Amino acid sequence: MNHKSMPLYTYWLGRRSYAEGLNWQMWARERAEEGECVLLLLEHEPVFTIGRGGSLTSFRIQPEELLNQGIEIWKIGRGGDVTYHGPGQLVGYPIFPLREHDLSVIHFLRLIEDVLIESLGQFQIHARRIKGKTGVWCSDAKIASIGIRVARGISAHGFALNVRRTVEPFQYIYPCGMDITVVSMEELTHQRLHVMTPCTTIAECFARTLEHEKWTFENFAHQKAPAMTLHVSSSEEFPFMKESPL
Repeated sequence: MNHKSMPLYTYWLGRRSYAEGLNWQMWARERAEEGECVLLLLEHEPVFTIGRGGSLTSFRIQPEELLNQGIEIWKIGRGGDVTYHGPGQLVGYPIFPLREHDLSVIHFLRLIEDVLIESLGQFQIHARRIKGKTGVWCSDAKIASIGIRVARGISAHGFALNVRRTVEPFQYIYPCGMDITVVSMEELTHQRLHVMTPCTTIAECFARTLEHEKWTFENFAHQKAPAMTLHVSSSEEFPFMKESPL
């Protein structure tokens, strides 16, 4: 079937733990294996994630101190360094069969940047790329981080867009391994925003960019997370840190 005739299936999951987010990604992956494109949108409970290119040296404080604040730390399989997810930040997991769209990993990263830049423009926010630095920037401040993993042609992980002002947690790390400033949509629009505010704009932009003829949006905030189908373990070297192959 031509992918253009298939909808882009979008789901709002509400606020979820990081483990639940992994469960939903595995659920979406099964659908992507059948050729469907699934976009999961959610916000996470406070968590720091470390990608394949990162390490604990990207923390400005002892990671154990974060555990005392109830903040989890995960080592995961996406690209990139360390970043933060938490309330007020919109996380998007585009789980797509990239081969169906003839997309390479690099092209898909650029596509996500394009979608976010165009979506932010709908809120009168001028965003841009910076050469050599994956993500989306407003002037020299980062408004969205991007890190993906592709296995057997199917994408996982995705982007994190700062909707509401959540500066303090970023002070504990070098975001994406860099000494940078982060900014939010609230700060740039001078408006009080809900984390869901940009959801439909982003979904519509993904569908248009991927040339899908239509897209759907369902609220799954009260749906129970799928059963865990992914092996999660504690790090042998750092018992406080959880590890996932996804």
